[in-house]
Amino acid sequence: MLSTLFILISSSWATGLHSEEVSCPIGTDVAKQFFVLSSNEYGGFDSDGATYSSGMQFRNYEIATCSQNLYTALGTDMEKTWSSEEAKEIIAVIEKSRLSFKNPKLPETWERYELAIEIYRWEGRPSPFLIELYQKATWSIRDEAVGIHEGLAGPTVADQVLELGSKELEKELSSEQRKMVLFNLARVAHRNARFEQRTQFISEFMTLPDLSSAELKTGARFKELTEVIEPKYLEKTKIEIEKHLQENPTDGQMLYILGDIYRRLGDMDSCTKYFNAANLTNDLQDEQRQIMQYLLRE
Repeated sequence: MLSTLFILISSSWATGLHSEEVSCPIGTDVAKQFFVLSSNEYGGFDSDGATYSSGMQFRNYEIATCSQNLYTALGTDMEKTWSSEEAKEIIAVIEKSRLSFKNPKLPETWERYELAIEIYRWEGRPSPFLIELYQKATWSIRDEAVGIHEGLAGPTVADQVLELGSKELEKELSSEQRKMVLFNLARVAHRNARFEQRTQFISEFMTLPDLSSAELKTGARFKELTEVIEPKYLEKTKIEIEKHLQENPTDGQMLYILGDIYRRLGDMDSCTKYFNAANLTNDLQDEQRQIMQYLLRE
């Protein structure tokens, strides 16, 4: 069971990327622009639309950031040009945005997405475009926390893995096996927003008597990513979606995403409200309706 439940995908099937240096639209900086050469969905998907390729996720490379002034945009937008006055305004946006970063000179991937979002907002891009970037920012946080699990295709499969894994913990396991099972169950639980189980598994992991300093650091980082950082970006996404729905109240896709965000924020009443509203529209895929029905039953 252990060899099949939590196997990581071989790097031979990993996402293929190509990169090249490009000049920045502002100043004399350079940025690295990435292109995806091959991809897959061997790592499954989550209820909010996040999909997982093997090896790495292109969303973590999709935006380009200039090395000095931190101008950030989708790699495909790095050929734009700005007037000197526009450049000054953009730099002001960047300086204001990065004040909240833990390391303003070296932002995390999700913080770079936030820089891009604020620049695009200044540019006048519509809410659906910004929402997509907020989602990718949130998923980039989840990427660091959860890694890749082969075939974890949605809530039903994730719950099955959690059930099987819990039974595995009842067996006589070696110290290393128990570490592996507990930590991986915490990651699966987080992907499926089963937060009580996530807390249980990561707490048991963190109290094991023989954890190394590196393992303790990994567990603490997991808790920070899942309990503090991702919810912060879910809130940002929620605000942008609610703004969009004020003018587009029957947008089924946005209603569905908002319902799932509320689920991930622990507000099941609001989740039910928006899932039911989404179900009344014609905008959903059959798979999304099945996911909603399953989650509402649960």
